[in-house]
Amino acid sequence: MSSDDFLSVSRSGFFRSIALSKGNSLQDTLRLLTLWFKHGYHESVNMAITKGAASVSIDVWLEVIPQVRSLSSFAASFVALDSN
Repeated sequence: MSSDDFLSVSRSGFFRSIALSKGNSLQDTLRLLTLWFKHGYHESVNMAITKGAASVSIDVWLEVIPQVRSLSSFAASFVALDSN
């Protein structure tokens, strides 16, 4: 099984888990975003995640915004410290 096959299965699983979740799906959503950030340069990965994202409620994405903002602020401060 190739790495693309594993990525395909994991993407499908995460989207299914997120879409079917009745409660908090934050952990799965953050893991899905991690896959996207790490492997999104592959056109097939990027297209599949973009397509799958439309199948998930907007409320799920609103739930992860604070974590993404926090991470980007942390990364920006880390880069600033590293360049000094």
